[in-house]
Order: sequence, then structure tokens, then C-alpha cells
Amino acid sequence: MLSNTKYRGDFESRMDEAMTYISSHKNAVLFIDEIHTIIGTGSSENSLDVANILKPYLARADIKIIGATTNEEYQKTIFKDKALRRRFDLINVLEPSLEITKKILLGLKPSYEDFHNIRLDDNLIIHLCDEADMKIHNKKRPDKCIDILDETLSYAKINHKEATYELIDQIIDDRVGYHNRRKDYHYKEILKLSFLSENKLKEDKNYNYHIAIYNNEEAISYLK
Repeated sequence: MLSNTKYRGDFESRMDEAMTYISSHKNAVLFIDEIHTIIGTGSSENSLDVANILKPYLARADIKIIGATTNEEYQKTIFKDKALRRRFDLINVLEPSLEITKKILLGLKPSYEDFHNIRLDDNLIIHLCDEADMKIHNKKRPDKCIDILDETLSYAKINHKEATYELIDQIIDDRVGYHNRRKDYHYKEILKLSFLSENKLKEDKNYNYHIAIYNNEEAISYLK
């Protein structure tokens, strides 16, 4: 939308054209990911940003818009704009349960099978979700399961293999191993920030480990 909008009014004209097209289709729904970025985007001296261009359409209910963002970004941006805030209903989307995640993955399975041209047994999807949920803790459901599904099928396609239980386990273990190596590096960086060497921490029995490494139980166990 911003490409080649060098002159004042170019961006507004392009946005109005897009909104007119969308509003002419009464069943159309506009989805905006990272919706907090509409505040300020496209604005320059004496020109409107995306948020202010959208407001008249939202006020007339000409278009249906769903936006996605985090609670933190919502509070920092959209919440502060009263006119924009009252035109949206806030819905908090919670992390789905493991059982719902399995249903989501089973629903996505045909699309991934068609894209990668590899067939999957439903039991493989169930196994993938169980293993990913048990072993991967740095991401949420269903994102971590979808990542593993895509990576498994990509690997199988490139290497002309079938998607198997063993391949799924290998990919998950590789992902977890990489995360653990990052955590190991992170703990050492924490120790550097504390300005105390590991030996100093071990020698000083009266020193409060929790203060030294910011109440991180995993990092504390790393020292012992």
C-alpha cells in the first residue's frame, strides 16, 4: 500500500480505493494483523494515517474489520485513541487446549498435504501435538504444533521421505535441543551481568543466589 506513494495524497487515494472496493462486497471481512501498526502508518505532514482513514468507514459500518495484536500493544496504541477504541470490541483469544489444538491441526492437515504432496495419518497428527506440547515450552499452542507439522512435511518432501513418528520425534528433539543451547548461553550471560564469576558464587555461601541471577530457578540449578 505504501509502495510508490511519494506525493501527498497518494496513500490516502490508494486506501480509499481499497476501502471502496471492500465495502462494495457486503460479505467481505478485512483482517489486519498487527493492527496497532495502523496508527502512524502512511502519515506525513498534512496527511492521514491508516487509522484515521478507516474511522469514517467504521463509523458508517461500511466494512467489517478484524484486527489482531497483543494486549501490550493494544494498551500502548489503540486504547489511547478513544475514537478508534470505541469502534472495536475487544476479544481476548486464549491459548487453546491440547484437545482443541489437535482438532485445529486435523483441520489444517488437508491443506498441508496438498501443498507438500505428502499424505499424513491422523494418528501422526495426534502424536505430533502430544510430543510438541510436552517438549516445547518457548511457544504457545497451536503455533508450536503448526511449526512442527510444516517442518516435518518440508523435510520429508525435500528428502523424498515419508512423514513418520520417528521423523516427527527427531524434528521436535532438534528444536528442543536448539532451544536448550540458547538457554545455556542465556544463563552464562546472566552470570556476566551479575559481575560475579561462577567460582565466586560457589565460594560465597552467604550470597543470595536469587538476587544474583534474578530469581531464575533454572539458572540457579545450573550453578549447583
